[in-house]
Amino acid sequence: MKKSKVLFVCAHNSARSQMAEAFLKQLAGDRFDVESAGLEPGKINPVVVDVMKEAGIDLMTSLSGVSTETAFANKKHGVYGDIPVFFIDLKDFLSNKRATGRKKDEADIEALEK
Repeated sequence: MKKSKVLFVCAHNSARSQMAEAFLKQLAGDRFDVESAGLEPGKINPVVVDVMKEAGIDLMTSLSGVSTETAFANKKHGVYGDIPVFFIDLKDFLSNKRATGRKKDEADIEALEK
């Protein structure tokens, strides 16, 4: 059976549409192909992230930064002792930090870009 597509749109995709998308995903599982968008897309409101966390929903996994696939493709390789390690590229890391809109992440970005 083909999934119905649902698009929630609000002014900035920073609160209401993000919340609606997350709630539908939680309530309906994978029965719908759900996305959210904004007429003038902005950063997600950090208060929304906190409120949704209280409701048991982690919005940090749906930010519009770098996708997991891109981060994995751009991963950096290293060695710690004799153990191979992989970590996210700094450019991708900063992009994800910018997508959160959180004050803590803005401070991290400033420190990392020095």
